[in-house]
Amino acid sequence: MTDASTTTAQPKPQRALPSGLVQRLGELFPQLRVVAVQALGIDGATDDETAKTLGYGRPLKLSLEGADGERMTVVLHVANADQFGHDRRADRAAGQLLAFDTFGLIPNHTRALDVGAVQRDGTLASLQEAGEFYLLTTWAEGEVYATDLRRLAATGAATALDLARLDALVKVMGELHQRPGTHAVAYTRAIRDLVGSGEGIAGLVDGYPPDVEGAPRSRLDALERSCLAWRHRLKGRSERLRRTHGDLHPFNIVFAEGASTPQLLDTSRGSEGDPADDVACLAVNFVFFGLSRPETWEGGLGRLWRRLWEGVRATHDEALLEVLAPWLAWRLLVLANPRWYANVTGAERDRLLTLAERALSAPRFDPAWGDELVLAPGSPERSRQLGRVVWFTGLPSSGKSTLARRTAAALAPQACVVLDGDEVRECLSPPPGYDDTSRDQFYETLAKLAATLASQGQVVLVAATAHRRAYRDRARALSPGLLEVFVDTPLSECARRDAKGLYASPPSQLPGVGASYEAPLAPDLVVRPGDGAPEERVARLISASSWARPSSP
Repeated sequence: MTDASTTTAQPKPQRALPSGLVQRLGELFPQLRVVAVQALGIDGATDDETAKTLGYGRPLKLSLEGADGERMTVVLHVANADQFGHDRRADRAAGQLLAFDTFGLIPNHTRALDVGAVQRDGTLASLQEAGEFYLLTTWAEGEVYATDLRRLAATGAATALDLARLDALVKVMGELHQRPGTHAVAYTRAIRDLVGSGEGIAGLVDGYPPDVEGAPRSRLDALERSCLAWRHRLKGRSERLRRTHGDLHPFNIVFAEGASTPQLLDTSRGSEGDPADDVACLAVNFVFFGLSRPETWEGGLGRLWRRLWEGVRATHDEALLEVLAPWLAWRLLVLANPRWYANVTGAERDRLLTLAERALSAPRFDPAWGDELVLAPGSPERSRQLGRVVWFTGLPSSGKSTLARRTAAALAPQACVVLDGDEVRECLSPPPGYDDTSRDQFYETLAKLAATLASQGQVVLVAATAHRRAYRDRARALSPGLLEVFVDTPLSECARRDAKGLYASPPSQLPGVGASYEAPLAPDLVVRPGDGAPEERVARLISASSWARPSSP
């Protein structure tokens, strides 16, 4: 509320004022009463080519008069929602507060007399004496997700709970990103804020100290220009607008002890935008936390990184990888900024910004780049990363060998080796038996053979029942990053398919019959007969294991 007037439109009939406004005016000016009300237009010169047709509100001119003849004129300003940065209530509140704080700083300016909010019951709550604002929330019991990521970087051993938590986060994102946003302009704003806001790319670039190792000013300026080009590519794609968290990093995610359901903190930026924002915000932290510990990447954070993208492929549209680059670059600029993360080395900063540059220059993001970021070229870990063990487990005659061979054909011309458990048995002398001790020794030998071949850059497809989880856990320990595929064929179907007569006169130790089969607790992929034709199951496997193939330089 100010004592200023703006351009006056043609006089309009006096209107009844809301009781809440009358009450507040009485508190501010107890000796005066309202005698006239006039709505003010944007511009009275409606026929002139210079006429202004849009403003940021519809003010009211209020004439007040006292019993002793004292007169005063004030103007009530209430902001309207529009597409110029005022579509959120918080924007309009910020504008009014800023006006109240700054009108008095300018010579010859109208004075600000009061500022406040219209409450739901129509009364006016003054904020002119307010200082900083506060927010009171409920408490989330547990540990922030960053605690898990630090542990995984140290140990390199992802547990079943780690996988369950990652799957739960993917599910939460998938469900949230099914919800539509409020209006198309919100998407344009999300892209504009991504690039140009104080918390966005421009603000982050401006916030880098001078002469930062790995981030010279010329490099940061080039990154900013690349992101601006992406804004022009994306701002018209309002069909992508969805509900988003807006700041889904590991310090805004809490898990209670032993629980896999996340609790989220501090949603930001209007809680709507592109789903790529949330995915990028979460994803970059796996590589960031793993950057200084490449030796633990494969069995720990690297496993979660790859599982994240498998989940995203299943729950989000294919275009997400095509629009991800600027969102990824934004988050990488945060992680590389020494004001936010002072302990990042110059070499690590260079690698983070290189990933941003690589993504911005490509038409589509390739998740394999995350592995390449952590595992430096020529390192022992990178050499092992180029090879992979994929273990097909399931009941005898479930289709493991068939699927493994189809996978090898689909991966051609990439170097692949199929290790069929029965065929390997025949190559050993003396042939191993089927008692517990012999089986334990055989699966240890098979796991070591697979690990040796993978260390030479081979993709090793192992088709072997390995009916006890301990056998498969040992194989994973020998081959960090092992991909476990559960060929989940029912026992009755296995018996029907049986070409070796195993089920006709089953030995006492046949898994699923005489010996128990321990199904995987958290397989990387499950293939069932009802999923479709074998070719489709192979395609699913290739999609899930695509991270294993070296990407083009």
